[in-house]
Amino acid sequence: MLSLLKGNLVIFSDAPAKLGTTKLTVNKGDTVLLRVINASLNQQLFFSIANHKLTVVATDAVYAKQFTTNVIMVGPGQTTDILLTADQQPGRYYMAARAYATAQNAPYDNSVGIIMTKHS
Repeated sequence: MLSLLKGNLVIFSDAPAKLGTTKLTVNKGDTVLLRVINASLNQQLFFSIANHKLTVVATDAVYAKQFTTNVIMVGPGQTTDILLTADQQPGRYYMAARAYATAQNAPYDNSVGIIMTKHS
């Protein structure tokens, strides 16, 4: 999974192993546009940010009727633009992406990508 954070490309699968946990600092009250990109071949991914609502504003570079949710599902090759408002108490909140899987005992990549956002 890829994500654009404040104009910087962050690769979820590589960030923890190569760079340690990636951190994004936002000020309380700021609203940040995040573009979440599922660069996988055939895995739907769920993406969420702890204790935050996400406002979806576009999918695949096409503006959408805005809606607010706790989690988004991003299909293979899909992009979703979301607004994150830092409306919680200052602290550390994790962003996570996880693959969707329904088949029992079927092998699939069970890795979880995590990025931390820090409100100041």
